[in-house]
Amino acid sequence: MSDRQDEAKSSGPIESRTWPKELTAHAVDDGSARRLHGYDVEQDLARFYRFSDVLYLSLAGDLPDDVQSRAFEVALTFASVMSVGSAPVHASVLARLCGCRTGGVVAVGALTMGEHVDALVHGIGEILEGTGPLPEELRAKTNEERASVARLAAATAGLPIPALGWDPSLDVALVAVLRAAGLTSVFQVVSALTLGKMPSALAEAQTTKPADFLSYPMDTPHFEYVPPGK
Repeated sequence: MSDRQDEAKSSGPIESRTWPKELTAHAVDDGSARRLHGYDVEQDLARFYRFSDVLYLSLAGDLPDDVQSRAFEVALTFASVMSVGSAPVHASVLARLCGCRTGGVVAVGALTMGEHVDALVHGIGEILEGTGPLPEELRAKTNEERASVARLAAATAGLPIPALGWDPSLDVALVAVLRAAGLTSVFQVVSALTLGKMPSALAEAQTTKPADFLSYPMDTPHFEYVPPGK
């Protein structure tokens, strides 16, 4: 068998075609004038815009107008508090408690938070595109939560968001605000809400003392040991 026949026989879907030689950047230009979606980072964005505007730009591909900017920043701020008992924050605390290095703690928090938010957004689906009402599982559960949604609505009053009048849970309301502010794809909403919720995970983790297991509420399944033959 010739070398050419051997080569043809061993080639697979990767070997049998020509591939690009370099990665293609679609959003970032890291040349002498560093740019994000065409905007000069150092001479424009850093001087005249909030960091929340830069986050919006990274996801939407363009800068928000004033109303969108305010709504986006408000939504991220409202999202920033989560209970230490929630899975993503708890996971971050456990990672720190077990002695993970900082990068590992941040990675654990980001991974679990991303999965948490992804499940939330997919659970909402396209129902916010309708006219209401919301199903029971997406509605506010307490008067305290309703009060939070009312404050969110007041803080984003310049933006029409019909779903805020459907008695939504706070998380559903946050998704509605982000969509109304111009983030329309699942990727955009999940990314933004994950970033918004990360402060709680980082705050609780960095105040946790590594290896301080005596401060952690450990427990084991309750059982009574019975020796063999008894």
